[in-house]
Amino acid sequence: MILNKKALIREQNEHTYTSIIPEKLRNYKSLPLIVGSLLSCSNIMFYDLNDSMKLNALIVKLAQMFNAKRIKIDESGNRVIPNWYGMLYISSGLGKDRLIKIFDNYFFKGFRNWFQEKSDEFYKLQIQEIEKKANITYSKSNIAEEKKRQNYINEEVKKIRKLVLEISNGTQEGLCADAKAFEKAKSGSMFLIISELGNFIGVKTNERIQFLHCIYEAYDGKIINKCIKGEQREPDVDDMPLNALLYSDPTRILTDLKSYIFSLLATGLNRRCMISFQVNTKLKKVTLSDEEERNFYNQATELGEKLFSIFEAVEENAVFVLLPEAKELLRAYKLKLIDLFNNEEDSNLKTEYKSRELKALKLSGIYACLNHPRKTTIEIEDMQQAIDTVEYLSKDFAKFVNYKVARNDLYDDIFEFFKKNLNEPFTKYSLTYTHKKEFSISRGKFIKEFDSIIDIVKGLAVENGYFLDSKPINKNSGMEYTLILAPQKDNELNQLI
Repeated sequence: MILNKKALIREQNEHTYTSIIPEKLRNYKSLPLIVGSLLSCSNIMFYDLNDSMKLNALIVKLAQMFNAKRIKIDESGNRVIPNWYGMLYISSGLGKDRLIKIFDNYFFKGFRNWFQEKSDEFYKLQIQEIEKKANITYSKSNIAEEKKRQNYINEEVKKIRKLVLEISNGTQEGLCADAKAFEKAKSGSMFLIISELGNFIGVKTNERIQFLHCIYEAYDGKIINKCIKGEQREPDVDDMPLNALLYSDPTRILTDLKSYIFSLLATGLNRRCMISFQVNTKLKKVTLSDEEERNFYNQATELGEKLFSIFEAVEENAVFVLLPEAKELLRAYKLKLIDLFNNEEDSNLKTEYKSRELKALKLSGIYACLNHPRKTTIEIEDMQQAIDTVEYLSKDFAKFVNYKVARNDLYDDIFEFFKKNLNEPFTKYSLTYTHKKEFSISRGKFIKEFDSIIDIVKGLAVENGYFLDSKPINKNSGMEYTLILAPQKDNELNQLI
């Protein structure tokens, strides 16, 4: 579904843009045909997940696949990597892990096999190079030289860094080492997945902060090598595609980590990540029959084969050039975003508006691959679909910003207890046994739900200008909780700016 040409020219002359996507992408006409088909198929099994959640996750995987061929977008001479960072905030129990597993095992099975073959070829080539050098350096004329040759081969083979489909968590050094391996292979793309973002950013060590900063820079294709004092710094890796899937239960993110995550968003994460947000209190009362499940897996397999045939048609290192009409549509969209930015007071929403143009440009490259894999242009339909998708997905950000974690009198009671005992430490045992009578909850339930209750109390503390500190005691056998006045400035965040 795109604007007709006369309407498009009229809108461009008026410097406006009108999104024509429906309230929900029910018929998916604003998506490439294969994407709409994949999304419709996933609805059969994952009916409790919002379309935006599934679509965002799907785009991350599509970006991983097509960036493996090192494609680029040429925007007036500027080469852009069409990578994608998806951040999914979703309540536990709704099946996000299973969704990704189904995507991998069915929709992207062909690509994963292709990647593994490339990885195996690269590994074998590395061994051949090592053996060739060993044969030149060491003679086979005697046993001593042969032993040296073999030892050299064995030691060098241990240093080979294999290409991996996914990087979990990681460090800056590890990320850079992986990037160098991909750079040498001249094929494949890097993919970062963090399955519990709250736990990851909740540990604010220098190593984690440096890693986050490295991920920021990687969005534009640069993997920064760590500078170690006293050693010669190795060069950074440029033009390396990195795609990221980061997800988390929103409870902790929007309680004790709320101020931190919004600081991260303000200092660059918002520009890079497309956020999807869903909190469900009830599950749909639906079950699939055996036949329906079989039909789903058959359909998923067929769509996966179709998707892989599209992927095979895209040439390695293809450069997609924006056609004039696609470029004009993007310009008109930018002008509309400027109006939205100027009329918005919320600082979080302002930064999100600024990010949409680049996201639409990157996504148009992915959609061009899907719509016409052998034609290396970005046409008006590719751009329109990309803009529509970005507009649709961006609606979740306002929901995320404005969401308030539900709480009841229990959390207020516990917070008030800590306030009365400011700066005094308490263990889980003392709270659930010694002081349990001060809280309106059974001891069994308090013990069972203690961690989630404390997370919400931490958020309540932040909202009121306090900080509920937690630290291990007795050689990590337990935790101690202390309410203190919140510091005025978080110096760790400034390191990310």
